[in-house]
Amino acid sequence: MRITLADVVNEIAGAVVTRGPADVVVGDVRCSPVGDVSGDLVVSSAVTEIDALADARAARDAGARAFVSAFDVEVAGLSIVRVPDVRRATALGASAVHGHPAYGLDVIVMLVEDDGERAMRAVAAVLQSAGVAFESFIASGPRAQRLWRDATDTMRALRGSRERAIAHVVIALDRDAFDDGLLDAVRVHIVACTSSAAWNAWAGPIEQLGAEIVVRAGDAAACAEMILAPLGASVFK
Repeated sequence: MRITLADVVNEIAGAVVTRGPADVVVGDVRCSPVGDVSGDLVVSSAVTEIDALADARAARDAGARAFVSAFDVEVAGLSIVRVPDVRRATALGASAVHGHPAYGLDVIVMLVEDDGERAMRAVAAVLQSAGVAFESFIASGPRAQRLWRDATDTMRALRGSRERAIAHVVIALDRDAFDDGLLDAVRVHIVACTSSAAWNAWAGPIEQLGAEIVVRAGDAAACAEMILAPLGASVFK
């Protein structure tokens, strides 16, 4: 499927193509102009116009077709998009390029206080014993996967899950890995707080997640049992 810059911009509130054509086809969304970005859209998190201009020139020289930042810079041969929020633009743009993969999945977010690996093991044991096929991502603790923090890699991985007919994705998330921009591109079906401490720590962001079902239990295993309970059974059709 051919995705144009206009298709991507239409997904991002407040995004404006300020220079260059909007009908260029983009292959992927990149968070850096380093490496092979031929035919891609490069997003810059530069906080000054001078740095954004330098990133735009590097993106053009590396073969990019379009450039997104908070500034209206001018670089010959490169379509320029100005956005109000670079993090959201990255996530929503990556979602558009990869066919909105998260929208075809049942996403369960476990909100943990610290040890996401331990929480995931407990939940996985319950789901596997119930015959639920799922894939998991851990964004918690010192060994947190970078995957959840890189919108393009995340969307590519979720697209792979969908292509493999894995309907359910479980994400263990701590506050350090919380990215409201990326979560804008993911429809969360169930939020599970794995402890009272996690519930207290996540009181605000729980509202932002907009989940259909919120589960709160004393530990991760109890959360998993509640996910499988009648209240959440419709998720696993």
